[in-house]
Order: sequence, then structure tokens, then C-alpha cells
Amino acid sequence: MSKNSPEAASGNANAPTKVLLVSQAPGLGGGERVVLGPIARTGLDVTVAAWPEVAEFSRGLGLASIDMPLPFIKGVSQMSALIRGGRRIARTARELEAAVLYANGSRAITYCLAASRFGAPPLLLHHHGFLGKGPVGLFRAGVKRWASSVLAPSRFVANDLDVPGRTTVIPYGIDLTRFAPSKESSPAKRSFGLDPGSFVMGYVMRAAPGKGIEDFLATIPLLQSRFPQMQFLLAGGPLFEDDRAYFNEISSRAAS
Repeated sequence: MSKNSPEAASGNANAPTKVLLVSQAPGLGGGERVVLGPIARTGLDVTVAAWPEVAEFSRGLGLASIDMPLPFIKGVSQMSALIRGGRRIARTARELEAAVLYANGSRAITYCLAASRFGAPPLLLHHHGFLGKGPVGLFRAGVKRWASSVLAPSRFVANDLDVPGRTTVIPYGIDLTRFAPSKESSPAKRSFGLDPGSFVMGYVMRAAPGKGIEDFLATIPLLQSRFPQMQFLLAGGPLFEDDRAYFNEISSRAAS
């Protein structure tokens, strides 16, 4: 057994692997639910470091949790906060004797990349979204250099991160039969002010940049020109306070 193996780090070859899971969303969103629920059933020794709402949700699942709300990093002016957060995560991982540092979501990844410079254990990074072409060069470079393994929900996201050989695609485990349309959909359509006889195309999301809402809105005139009977329903809202301005903008565009 290697001294660097997870079993050696846990101190017992039969003990569950110790994991420090860092999640830095300020509220409970889809990215937190799809990770924390399944991981609570793995039998791993997991401690969650998160904002209070997510930490409380984790405790309800039977996971050990630490309230660790770290400030959002929005530029180089906050580099000192990033370093302090990275040091805190690395120190917590050492105190827990964690064999793996699991970063869930882009905010957590940013801090855990910093933690890797201060003696944190190997990094497992779980990225859920599309980075695009914005100011994300340093983020991508950090992932390529310091991530031991990367999880992505689709090949599209995996290709965007571009870390070949270290990326595993695990699609979200969503039971689509739960959302199968009923035989009689007219009452539901009427409740949204839609024509009961129309074909409805819907989009459900958290109202935030990067969720593809602009793409959905752009398809509407193209589809309506070919299929006049189609109607469209945009469902969702702002989960975090930072989403509210964007939600108001999208609502205005969708109504026009």
C-alpha cells in the first residue's frame, strides 16, 4: 500500500475514505442537490464545508458539516480573500486527515485551486456549467494544472474544460418519467394563459447567466416562423441575490 493512497491517509485500510467536500453556493441549488444526495449514500466519510443553508441541508442527510461561507471572488482586488480562503480549506483538510478535496461548483473550485498551493490533498473538481469565452483563462489554466480528477455532467461541459485523460462524464441521475405529460394537459396550459390546443416548448432553469436562456429566447422567432401554433413557456427565477438583476432583464425580454 502506497503511503499516499487514500487508505493510508485515513490510517486504516478498512476505513472509509475521508473526503472534504467544499461547496460555496450561497443557497441550495441544483448543483448542490444532485451531488449531496447521492454522496450521502456512498458510505464515504464526508465532511461538507459550505454556506449555512447548504451545510444545514447536508446535516439533514447525515453528513458532517462545517459552516464556511467564503466571499465571492470577482477580481484581482479580492486575491487576498482567495488566499485566506484557500489556506483555511487546506488547514481544515489536514485537520480532518482528508484523503480527497472535492470541490463542487465553480466558486468552490476557485478556492480549492488556491488550497492546492497550501498542502491540500488531491483535488476532485466537479464542474456543472459552460465557461464560454469570458475572462476564464486563469480558471481553466488552474484546473488543467492542479486538478487530479474532474467530473462533468456532459461531454459538452467536459470539452469546454479541456482536461483530457482526467475528466469523467457522469450525467445527472434525473428520472424523466416524473415529468411525463399527463393525458389531459389543457387545464395546465390554461393556468399559464396558453392555448389548450397548442404545442408548448418550455425551458426550466435558475435565472442566471450561462444557463442558455438567451439561446432559448433566440430560437422563439425562428420556430414561430415555421410553426405558428407553437407557444413558449419560460419557468424559473432568481435563486441567489446576484441573480435578481439578470432575472429582471430576462423577464422584460421574454414579455416583449
